[in-house]
Amino acid sequence: VIDRENRENWQKAGARDLVTRANEEVERRLAAYQPIETDAATDSELRKMIIAGLDAQDTLPELPPPPEPRAPTEPVGRRGRAGRRRRDRS
Repeated sequence: VIDRENRENWQKAGARDLVTRANEEVERRLAAYQPIETDAATDSELRKMIIAGLDAQDTLPELPPPPEPRAPTEPVGRRGRAGRRRRDRS
């Protein structure tokens, strides 16, 4: 969430502070999250282990289904510096 823009470009881009940029990044990552596929037997055993360790409840909460994947978006801001390239001096 670091912003390396100069003040003028930062203001033109909306002058978003660190907290705002961090929140936007969290939302972007959550929207792009794809849960890993887990073997049904492994999932069942993990759930049994978790339930066995619970004190005040006997079931796990139901989670909503993951969101449909969205098309990746281009990052906002500079693309980074390529750096200086060396010429072959042979």
